[in-house]
Amino acid sequence: MERDERCLDLPDSEWRRSSWSGVEGGNCVEVTSKPTGVAGVRDSKSPARRAVAVSAHGWSSFLEWLKAEGARL
Repeated sequence: MERDERCLDLPDSEWRRSSWSGVEGGNCVEVTSKPTGVAGVRDSKSPARRAVAVSAHGWSSFLEWLKAEGARL
Protein backbone atom coordinates (compact mmCIF):
# COMPACT_ATOMS: atom_id res chain seq x y z
CA MET A 1 0.00 0.00 0.00
CA GLU A 2 1.35 3.40 -0.95
CA ARG A 3 1.80 5.92 1.88
CA ASP A 4 -0.43 8.98 1.59
CA GLU A 5 1.77 12.03 2.18
CA ARG A 6 -1.26 14.02 3.31
CA CYS A 7 -1.45 11.88 6.45
CA LEU A 8 0.95 11.99 9.38
CA ASP A 9 1.93 9.81 12.30
CA LEU A 10 2.41 12.27 15.17
CA PRO A 11 2.54 10.16 18.34
CA ASP A 12 4.53 12.63 20.47
CA SER A 13 2.62 15.76 19.52
CA GLU A 14 0.69 18.00 21.87
CA TRP A 15 -2.86 18.14 20.57
CA ARG A 16 -5.33 20.96 21.18
CA ARG A 17 -9.02 20.15 21.10
CA SER A 18 -11.50 22.46 19.44
CA SER A 19 -12.93 25.09 21.77
CA TRP A 20 -16.36 23.98 20.53
CA SER A 21 -15.80 20.60 22.13
CA GLY A 22 -17.72 20.06 25.33
CA VAL A 23 -16.75 17.85 28.25
CA GLU A 24 -18.42 14.90 26.53
CA GLY A 25 -16.35 15.23 23.36
CA GLY A 26 -18.80 15.00 20.51
CA ASN A 27 -17.94 15.75 16.91
CA CYS A 28 -14.61 17.49 17.33
CA VAL A 29 -11.22 17.88 15.81
CA GLU A 30 -7.83 18.23 17.41
CA VAL A 31 -4.91 20.13 15.91
CA THR A 32 -1.17 20.22 16.43
CA SER A 33 1.52 22.22 14.68
CA LYS A 34 5.05 21.30 13.75
CA PRO A 35 8.08 23.55 13.19
CA THR A 36 8.03 22.44 9.55
CA GLY A 37 4.99 24.65 8.89
CA VAL A 38 2.55 21.75 8.84
CA ALA A 39 -0.59 21.44 10.94
CA GLY A 40 -1.88 18.00 11.84
CA VAL A 41 -5.66 17.64 12.13
CA ARG A 42 -7.38 14.54 13.51
CA ASP A 43 -10.71 13.26 14.76
CA SER A 44 -10.80 13.53 18.56
CA LYS A 45 -12.87 10.35 18.72
CA SER A 46 -10.14 8.36 16.92
CA PRO A 47 -6.82 9.73 18.21
CA ALA A 48 -4.91 6.56 17.32
CA ARG A 49 -5.56 7.10 13.61
CA ARG A 50 -3.20 9.16 11.48
CA ALA A 51 -3.68 12.89 11.16
CA VAL A 52 -4.34 14.80 7.97
CA ALA A 53 -1.50 17.16 7.07
CA VAL A 54 -2.44 20.74 6.21
CA SER A 55 -0.06 23.58 5.49
CA ALA A 56 0.08 26.17 8.26
CA HIS A 57 -1.09 28.78 5.75
CA GLY A 58 -3.98 26.57 4.65
CA TRP A 59 -5.05 25.98 8.27
CA SER A 60 -4.89 29.71 9.06
CA SER A 61 -6.92 30.51 5.96
CA PHE A 62 -9.53 27.92 6.95
CA LEU A 63 -9.81 29.39 10.46
CA GLU A 64 -10.21 32.92 9.08
CA TRP A 65 -12.95 31.71 6.72
CA LEU A 66 -14.65 29.86 9.56
CA LYS A 67 -14.63 32.95 11.77
CA ALA A 68 -16.18 35.00 8.97
CA GLU A 69 -18.67 32.45 7.66
CA GLY A 70 -19.12 30.00 10.52
CA ALA A 71 -22.25 31.65 11.87
CA ARG A 72 -23.94 30.95 8.54
CA LEU A 73 -23.19 27.22 8.60
